[in-house]
Amino acid sequence: MPRPLSAAARRQLSQFAADLRAVREAAGTPTYRRMAVVARHAAPALSRAVAGRAVPSWACVEAFLHACSVTDRREVDQWHRRWAALRAAAAPEAGRRRERRAAQPSAPAQPESSEPAVLVASLPDHTRRMLQVASAIGTSFGLLDLARLMRCGTASLLPALDEALQSGILVVKDDLVAFSSVSAHQVVEASLLRPVAVALREELLARGSSGGATVGQDHPDGGRPPPNQQETGLARQAGTALLPSQAAEPFADQRLGYSAGQRRPGGWESLTEREIYIAGLVGKALTNQQIAHRIGISRHTVNYHLRRIFSKLGIVSRVELASAARERQRSTA
Repeated sequence: MPRPLSAAARRQLSQFAADLRAVREAAGTPTYRRMAVVARHAAPALSRAVAGRAVPSWACVEAFLHACSVTDRREVDQWHRRWAALRAAAAPEAGRRRERRAAQPSAPAQPESSEPAVLVASLPDHTRRMLQVASAIGTSFGLLDLARLMRCGTASLLPALDEALQSGILVVKDDLVAFSSVSAHQVVEASLLRPVAVALREELLARGSSGGATVGQDHPDGGRPPPNQQETGLARQAGTALLPSQAAEPFADQRLGYSAGQRRPGGWESLTEREIYIAGLVGKALTNQQIAHRIGISRHTVNYHLRRIFSKLGIVSRVELASAARERQRSTA
């Protein structure tokens, strides 16, 4: 647990952490994983060094500087003097606090509500934008859904995703990615304009969620207001802001001549390419688990798609769907 600091020491620590972040940005904002390989130091420790919550060890600061190509001896010595002064400023206050705690019954530790905000603030702009779009999906999400809203391939998300995972804002839960805490999700979501969040959730609902929890389940209003052109424009701006160098990938409906959010005619023609593919796998007698493994999504997402397929085709059972899928395959063969 980090030592409590005086107000002056906290300001000094905050400035020290901010200057370390500036050094990293000047070096091209390398990922913490890459920095860990270069400096041979733990990535989480390097990430905590710029969080401004506790005084890092000199070994950690020195490794951070080395990973950011700060090798000039005079500059390193200057950083060491700053670190020593910070350490000295923190030590007396920590000693007095320990004495007071020894004389009084210990109180339960209170969580630091500012921690997620500090961690998010330390991330590069493109990573924060990715987190903002992810927060509109929910506390957990599938990478395919995120890639769709970001208008990029899943592989293009890896640098920003790596940053967010290394910082501890995101964690991996089975085949989904999730915010590490409710407070982390709230901090990121609060930084996103509400019209943009509404437009993003509406856009994902119109296209059909492909992974994670149902869109809008973490929001009392369900995130389902009537769409309009202004919201769609905001959603596109939020999506393309992450990776401006990446060309926007058209979705299946657009490739087949349908505009975003436009429903196709009824029957089989109303199904998306993903839904037609899943229906075909049901026709081949694959279980939900096997379908999930084949496509790379969760079983809950398979159930979600099946409910949409049943509704569009007007059927009520998996047996009917399997029969209809096999009949369709024979007729189109």
